[in-house]
Amino acid sequence: MAAAVRARLPILYHYLPTPVPYKPALELQERLHQLQLATRRRQSHSQNSSLNEEGNKTHPDILLLLQHRPVYTGGRRQQQWTDELELEQKRLQHLGADWVPTARGGETTFHGPGQIVAYPLFDLGRMSRSIRCYIDDLQSIMQQHVTITHRISTTPSSLTGVFVTPTSKIGSIGVQVRHRLTTHGLSLNITPEPLAWFDQVVACGLPGVRQTSIGAELGREVRIENEIAPLVERFGRGFQREMRPVLEDEEPEVYAMIRELEILGENAGPWLSGPLLSPPTS
Repeated sequence: MAAAVRARLPILYHYLPTPVPYKPALELQERLHQLQLATRRRQSHSQNSSLNEEGNKTHPDILLLLQHRPVYTGGRRQQQWTDELELEQKRLQHLGADWVPTARGGETTFHGPGQIVAYPLFDLGRMSRSIRCYIDDLQSIMQQHVTITHRISTTPSSLTGVFVTPTSKIGSIGVQVRHRLTTHGLSLNITPEPLAWFDQVVACGLPGVRQTSIGAELGREVRIENEIAPLVERFGRGFQREMRPVLEDEEPEVYAMIRELEILGENAGPWLSGPLLSPPTS
């Protein structure tokens, strides 16, 4: 009975409207991961099943939706530091973006304003999903958002992500799973703003593939804030769960962590709308 009740727990979501720096967002994911893990371990040692059945003392599944300030990130394949990688880091920083190594799957990619990043912090054990099935779910959610919400045709690909042609990519996926708890997630290009940044790298290690966006494909302005509600709905449908906002009185610790990042973004000041193609003078 308790497992069935837990499976029906809602996914809690929060949208941060102001672009946030990448490193603090990475730290927030880690803090929430540790909170979920610690709560789950306490749960497993508890003999009071009625608490779990009522939804108390149960770790939440959380979905963060946000934009980043301009940043290039490296994946697990680039964990070994080399002189070549150091030069690449300096080149990308000279463009005006941050550069951050990560433990997600994949290679170098870009995150920035005009792109929605979704960080699902989910318990795959609770969902009875394999990692492969979970990645397929994320891909399906993005694909349905592009095709159903915006009537943009996509093309099948053997590569992970969503493509509108064999050489034009609109959405990417890179995940990490520890203790059956997920971090990192997906990114979907909404406005054309990220595209000039992407042109400075071989994104995701795919030569010959260029990035596109929903706005570029439609040939008109698309606003980020209008994408949130339908994307949240896609997550609910995809994982067959109710979606509820994170509320301070229901999840004070989670809310406080998220709000801390939100305030940091609000106070960070303006960001570059495009790369500095001429190196800055010293």
